[in-house]
Amino acid sequence: MRRARATIVAFDGLVADTLSARALAISESVSAEIAPCSVEEALLLVRGRSLDEAIEAALRSRSESLAVECDATARDLAVLRARRSFTAMVSQGLPVRDGAAEWLTARASTHGRVVLRAESARRDVDRLIEFTGLADIVTFIRCSDDGPRVYGASSTGNSWSAIARRLATQRVPLDE
Repeated sequence: MRRARATIVAFDGLVADTLSARALAISESVSAEIAPCSVEEALLLVRGRSLDEAIEAALRSRSESLAVECDATARDLAVLRARRSFTAMVSQGLPVRDGAAEWLTARASTHGRVVLRAESARRDVDRLIEFTGLADIVTFIRCSDDGPRVYGASSTGNSWSAIARRLATQRVPLDE
């Protein structure tokens, strides 16, 4: 077995405790712009998705089950509202998961590179990283709104492809 040379970690949920705040932003924005959406439902929708993708999943759910008709403008307004709401929560600071900083520091000392993959947007992740003091141990961060993005691909799929390409340029194969 090869020695690990990099660790890729999900920022949202594993490093920063953003899931509840992201779910609240989704719940409030979908409820205000389209149809009621509970925080519990939004929590299920936001895992592994960007805010935009979670809004779209909520819209699909409403148009299939509630026969609510949604147009592009309602989608865009809900996304904008969710982004603003989440950014406001981030500006107040969100907690880092217990033990996350210590675990990442230990991984950096044994595996070298630490890469964070985030469903949150770049500006929000950068702000949270400032609060945590983790910037010195993270090699790079891939956020949901970073380019390049392939149209129709999920933010997670785009992130993994970009991370693999960047590690390859550093001569770190994915199996390491």
